[in-house]
Amino acid sequence: MLVISTEKAIQPWLKGGPLPSDHKPFHESIVDAINSASSVGEMIVLGQLIEATKVPKGHQAIIEAWTAKSVAFGIDQQCRVAKSVQLQITDQEPAEVAATVTN
Repeated sequence: MLVISTEKAIQPWLKGGPLPSDHKPFHESIVDAINSASSVGEMIVLGQLIEATKVPKGHQAIIEAWTAKSVAFGIDQQCRVAKSVQLQITDQEPAEVAATVTN
């Protein structure tokens, strides 16, 4: 069922159209994707992407979005995805590190 709905959703994207003229940093795009996820299946796909990606910055925003959406779906918010992002905190800007440590 998920495959069928995913295929229907992706067809307009595959057919093309104008490409975005403004590209966002990865963390902003992934936070937007998390916030717009409408199923646990979408969260699984996003989680796999996040785990496989070296996130250069925006760690706290990703963790906060993931946690909020996890609560909404009733899934474990302290799962591998959050831990994967937390392990990358050493590459964060000092303000992000401070925010993460105090939470």
